Amino acid sequence: MLARRRSLPVAVVMAVGLLLPPSAAPGTDDAAMAVAARSAVVRGAEVAGTVTGRSAVVRGAEVAGTVTGRSAAVRGAEVAVTLTARSEKGRYTLNGITPGPQIRMLAGQTLRVTVVNESVPEDVTMHWHGMRADAVTLRRGERHVYQLGPAAEGTYWYHAHRELFGALVVGRPAVDVDRALVVRTYDGRRTINGMPGLSSLTGIAGSAPSPGSVSRVRLINADPEPLRAWVSGTPFRVVAVDGHSVNGPFDILNEAVLVPAGGRVDLAFFGAARVDVGGGAAVVWGAVQPTAPPRDIVDLLSYGTPAPLGFDPAAMGRRLEYQVGRRIGLFAGMPGLWWSVNRRLYPEVPAYLVRSGEPVHLTVTNASGAAHPFHLHGARAVVLSRDGVAASGSPWWFETLSVGDGETYEIALVPGHVPVWAGHTSVPAVICVSACGGRFLPRLGVMPLSGEYEPSTSGWARKQAEKFESSQGASAGTIQGYPIVLVTSVGAISGKLRKTPLMRVEHDGEYLAVGSLGGAPKNPVWVHNLRKNPHVELQDGAERHDYVARELSGEERAVWWERAVAAFPHYAGYQAKTSRLIPVFLLSRLPS
Repeated sequence: MLARRRSLPVAVVMAVGLLLPPSAAPGTDDAAMAVAARSAVVRGAEVAGTVTGRSAVVRGAEVAGTVTGRSAAVRGAEVAVTLTARSEKGRYTLNGITPGPQIRMLAGQTLRVTVVNESVPEDVTMHWHGMRADAVTLRRGERHVYQLGPAAEGTYWYHAHRELFGALVVGRPAVDVDRALVVRTYDGRRTINGMPGLSSLTGIAGSAPSPGSVSRVRLINADPEPLRAWVSGTPFRVVAVDGHSVNGPFDILNEAVLVPAGGRVDLAFFGAARVDVGGGAAVVWGAVQPTAPPRDIVDLLSYGTPAPLGFDPAAMGRRLEYQVGRRIGLFAGMPGLWWSVNRRLYPEVPAYLVRSGEPVHLTVTNASGAAHPFHLHGARAVVLSRDGVAASGSPWWFETLSVGDGETYEIALVPGHVPVWAGHTSVPAVICVSACGGRFLPRLGVMPLSGEYEPSTSGWARKQAEKFESSQGASAGTIQGYPIVLVTSVGAISGKLRKTPLMRVEHDGEYLAVGSLGGAPKNPVWVHNLRKNPHVELQDGAERHDYVARELSGEERAVWWERAVAAFPHYAGYQAKTSRLIPVFLLSRLPS
């Protein structure tokens, strides 16, 4: 079947956030298993191993070679890869694993990727971060062949949604150890290449570096939240950001690196070292003890040595503004406090007309109350200033920029290749700015809840939530004989994920969350979470989806309160027991 190209009125999209919902258990660590029977590495004319299992690290070659299995083949200067998306046992996989296969190729090679949606019920649209590619939507049973490159050396990655993502590295390894580390949180557990906890940087347990050994770690943040990474045991350098080399990097000690959602940061260091990414996930080479997360963060505004940009920022004629905020209004027919751009809600967000290759001055301001990852499709940008302080280090080229609440960045946007989001277009190009941000993307879909899971302090609630979730709703599905649902919210103060079993009150696909706390004089903690962060995840049996919470009042509350008492009669007694009006929240499913 033929794939359908997207029909969106954009050529270059600036989006805040990613489409990567977590849900399933991770697969194997591809790089760590590259010498095992289920993997294959192709180097030059040599084919080392056969893909007999579920994963492969594929490296470009100069002569013909073949990887027999499910992942890839190398033909001359072209690397050919097949990525097959499947729905397996409640999770999405690529070639049977998540994260998907890691692809490696040489600078100057081209990449031919056949993406197949074999059994994923949702549409699959693969995005290639840092690569020039069209956006093509695949329904179940459809396939599409992407022609990518030739690409410059650097760290890239690909993703669609949920567990469909993986690393793409261009370049020949020039150090002793060169590892791409994809960081992803599954069900509240931070992982590196699908592995929670501590693992070996080389994939060989107990190995130790020789004196003078050089390592390069390519961090890829596949979570929709920024992460902090830090190195223990040795100084390190930031050598690349989003595939762009840093000019004149210098040694860093006792500082962390911030990797935005969807961003890539490459680190280099000598000898034994440990790299932590938070949540207990780390890689180590040699005998290195863990250290506490540093308080300070490497400031890329002043890091490295200045270098020419290739254009004069003062000569840019166009000056545009991108103001992220919040505004009360309607989205998809639902009232709420939604993300806004330039004080407008989607779809009434601004679109700018620019010329390909012509730098444009863009001021990005965030007054939304939350940090936002500012991501570019089909363009690149360089930071000129932050909060009025001019950039003084290496040119900070990026594709994803984490803009904190209250921050203002001045950037030079350089539109490049025009990907097909609206059919092929020619210069001049259209930059469409989406009203999106944080965990919610009105234009492109819904960002999943992601972050560190904080178990409930209530023993029974914690155990019931964990049993219900781990069994896909088959166990611990009732309280006092009445069915429950599991609601995951974001802590109003901690920002951590909280899981709460609530009585199941459902009508026409919508659910009611009742803050009874057994008729106690105070509201349950999750009520404060929903008032601050209305985006929640709800699991009903094996079904799990994203919802937006809206507190009810008046006649609408009265109608739903009757439904709540009918579903769980004890609610009437709880209301009579307390002087407070028990708050209730209507949970409406967000569009996928």
